[in-house]
Amino acid sequence: MSNFGGFGDSPNGRGRKPLFSGDRDYENDDIESLGVDQRTRLLAGNERLNDHTDRLTRINKIGAETEEIGVEITNALARDTEILISNREKVRAIDSKMDDSKRVLWGIWKGNITTKLLLILMILVMIIGICLVVFVKWIRPIIKK
Repeated sequence: MSNFGGFGDSPNGRGRKPLFSGDRDYENDDIESLGVDQRTRLLAGNERLNDHTDRLTRINKIGAETEEIGVEITNALARDTEILISNREKVRAIDSKMDDSKRVLWGIWKGNITTKLLLILMILVMIIGICLVVFVKWIRPIIKK
């Protein structure tokens, strides 16, 4: 019967003697290579972790810069919106004043046309009056003779 916890042989047939004797067990080289392999994988994993950490840091930095730019653009758009609203109100006020100006100019134009028509009518009446005077003074006496 084997005693696994004591000084007896292990179930694979090897005892503790080779472990403490300093003799190298070449069958256990696989364990050493596994340890080196695990260390290599651990270092590679740490390297990847550091790379990912650096990437995340850069991504966070880019995200913060993008957010800052977005805030600046939003503020600029808000200012531009206020300017556009102000300009729209100014254009509406100018349009209202233009309508008033058009009405005044239309009234002046109508008055000008009326004045011209009256002037033409007065000239025609004067011409007719002059023709009557000429007719009565000079042509009628000639016809009566």
